[in-house]
Amino acid sequence: GIGVAAAGHWGIVMAPFHVALIVMPALLLFALALLGGGPLAGVSRRQALLLFTTGVLSTLLTIPVELLGLVFSGVLVAMGAAFIPGGQAELASLALQMEQWAQLTPEALTPDILTTLFASPIVLAVAFLTLAVITPVVEEVLKTALLVGIGFRRRPRPLQAFLWGAAAGIGFAVIEGVFNSAASLTDTASWLAGVGTRIPATAMHAFTSGLVGLGWGYFWSGRKRWLLPLCYVAAILFHGLWNFSVIAVAGTQALLTLPRWLTGTAGVIGTLIVGGLALMALVGVIVVPISLRKRSAAAQ
Repeated sequence: GIGVAAAGHWGIVMAPFHVALIVMPALLLFALALLGGGPLAGVSRRQALLLFTTGVLSTLLTIPVELLGLVFSGVLVAMGAAFIPGGQAELASLALQMEQWAQLTPEALTPDILTTLFASPIVLAVAFLTLAVITPVVEEVLKTALLVGIGFRRRPRPLQAFLWGAAAGIGFAVIEGVFNSAASLTDTASWLAGVGTRIPATAMHAFTSGLVGLGWGYFWSGRKRWLLPLCYVAAILFHGLWNFSVIAVAGTQALLTLPRWLTGTAGVIGTLIVGGLALMALVGVIVVPISLRKRSAAAQ
């Protein structure tokens, strides 16, 4: 109808601004990281573009793997639910809901309707397993996979490797941000909220990929090679806690059977955790290069 057409025209008009407000903060964040690294950073524009592109291309690897992870999570949770009292009834109710949704038009499947899926404990369990466990492992390995291939030939120092990782993470975050928040191109308030949440998410991806790059930088330098697995673990745990907190906030708000004080408390705690992690990521992307620069200067 008219409302759908208007929303479509709004999306077309705002699409360039949408992309720009995803890309520009990401580039600003990387510029601040480069300033932190100073002259010793040794990252040229060509290298930055190359590593940014590797992050963009990594989305082609992560999407099919994460879809397989989603299917695996769904099968695993469904098998477990079949052995829990009331689990089979919950599965039947969920199947009926999905059947009813299949008869709706695409325009009728609004974000608010989709959010009600979290009212199902089964869906919530699948979301936690997929997004808080499988997704962080897949993304932190694959976001920097091409970086590792390039690094084995050029063997960048830890400072440079951290910035390489951050560039790859930003490339990944830009593509993720553009598509994940595209559903918000319906009205101004939704759009601003969708774009606003991508800024801390971009910092998170830059920081975690930077940590992975840092681990490889120490590995290639031949010093503290034991830091490589620790950096992977730290990046995965950071990413996993981030996703866990976001899903916890969304999921508890959808579970109408829970007391309001409990959902409110969970929402506040989850929001504080995400806010703290976002601050750590923003500070880390800038402070880590500064610290590495000082160490490099002292070693010379």
